[in-house]
Amino acid sequence: MAIVFVDAGTAASNTITVPSLQIGDLVIGLGFAPNSTSVTIDIPAEWIEYQVASASGSRSRAAAARFVDNGSFAFGEWTNAEKVTYLVFRSDEGRILLTGGLHSSASSLSANLVTYPAVSTGFASNVLEDDIRRINIGQTLAISVGNESTPTGFSQIHRSTVANSDLVIDLSDGLVTTSPAETKSLSEMTEVVGYTVLIKELEYAVPSATAGFTGIRAISRRLGT
Repeated sequence: MAIVFVDAGTAASNTITVPSLQIGDLVIGLGFAPNSTSVTIDIPAEWIEYQVASASGSRSRAAAARFVDNGSFAFGEWTNAEKVTYLVFRSDEGRILLTGGLHSSASSLSANLVTYPAVSTGFASNVLEDDIRRINIGQTLAISVGNESTPTGFSQIHRSTVANSDLVIDLSDGLVTTSPAETKSLSEMTEVVGYTVLIKELEYAVPSATAGFTGIRAISRRLGT
């Protein structure tokens, strides 16, 4: 049993078309405003909002997650975003996936480093987990981050240089049992945002009906913050 990366996409817009998905898929959405000083990105109501940060220096950002609970999934419009990204993950045995933590760090880059914050890998003792993966997400104004080496134990799953900014996303190759803060050396960079996301596969099957996702959303809102 394992978490499978399905697809990713980025557009220089406040919305994006997502391909056909399966019920139970977990979608992580990201919004950035790299060409603005400080704006608030509004996430559509259907999403589980994890962070909206209005920051100076082109570092305004937003992050959310959403379960595919029917066949009419749409990304929606993320108002004030200039760049949006989706990441799709799936359990290879139809298990429930949750975001077990999502945190970000932003800096004006004084030492050519991006920081991926620490995230706790623990759930409650009565929640059984089959797999835990870590995602490191780096966003910067300079078009260079994707040329840096991928950390040991990770594989790059997506990169985009639209909207005059560079986005690179690495996924751990296997189960992670700890998720400490990490730094990555970069070059020719300004105004950096580093995200750390955990995805957890639970030992529970995906609900067969839309109503069954209500409780899952409630748990995810608590565990992803």
